[in-house]
Amino acid sequence: MYNVISQDKVLCKSILHEFAVKMSLEKPIYDISQPKGQLPVFKCSVAFNGATYTGEIARTKKEAEQLGARAAILSILGIFLFVLELWEFFLDYIC
Repeated sequence: MYNVISQDKVLCKSILHEFAVKMSLEKPIYDISQPKGQLPVFKCSVAFNGATYTGEIARTKKEAEQLGARAAILSILGIFLFVLELWEFFLDYIC
């Protein structure tokens, strides 16, 4: 799953929304900004479950939202994987 999210950003907003619904969490809130510059680019921050995640710079608002959602998902998955590794270490230690 981690590799799919890393490579394909198209479904990230839907995945994050579905995760929020299934976990009975508030839906993510997307805040798009347009940094000053020559090219029109967009950046999105996502407020979700008490944390804020910021995506990479994008060419469109839609892409910025997907990248913001992807940043949130990758962070959540990273925490989950860390907890799993910690649990495996604990089990190895006590067994």
